[in-house]
Amino acid sequence: MWAPSKSVMKNGGMQKSNDTWKSSSSHNTPITDSAMLERERKQLEKIKLRQQQEIKQMVDYELSLQKRREQNEQKLKEDKLKEEMRAKEAAKRQKELDEQKKKEERERIKKEEEEAEKQKQKVKEQYKKDMMRAEEEKKKAKEREKKLRKEAEEQKKKQEEFKKKTEDILNQQQESVEKRRKEMDKRDQERKRSLERKQKERSEMAEQKRKETEAKISQAKENINKLLEEQREVIFNIS
Repeated sequence: MWAPSKSVMKNGGMQKSNDTWKSSSSHNTPITDSAMLERERKQLEKIKLRQQQEIKQMVDYELSLQKRREQNEQKLKEDKLKEEMRAKEAAKRQKELDEQKKKEERERIKKEEEEAEKQKQKVKEQYKKDMMRAEEEKKKAKEREKKLRKEAEEQKKKQEEFKKKTEDILNQQQESVEKRRKEMDKRDQERKRSLERKQKERSEMAEQKRKETEAKISQAKENINKLLEEQREVIFNIS
């Protein structure tokens, strides 16, 4: 939408300024009525010219919008026509494709029916062969089962014998381990008693040495005191 230019607003402000100027000028400089009328006439002509320019801008803008709308409408018509032509061509191609698919489908079904009949005959022949093979396998399975049952009985017997031997070996090993454990406990007890005796002997020797050391220290103190006493007596006699 067109909006009024700032010139109209400026004109209003200019008119107000002119009125103020005229009011103030009437007090300062004498102005004739003809000069004022001439100035107002020129001002009105300027305003009229500016308004005419703005109207022309509005008309040009509306014409530009109309031209753009017409161009858009023409482009839409052309696009619609092209789309219709493309749709017709696509429908034609789709119809041809559908017909081709139907033809191929009929040929495929015919071929599948022929293949199905061949496959049916093959299945019958294979069924006969499978039944004969199954019967043969059944006989072989009975023989294998009999053989496996015999082998299982022999294996079970061997396992029982092996289990008994293993239990005997484990019992012997357990007895041997228990015997060694008792011997180790006995040696450990003897070692502990030996350590206790040695510890007691070391304690007694340490106590003996402590007493001897205390006796030597006591004797040394006594000797020192005796020596000091003798020195005091000598000093006293000299004095």
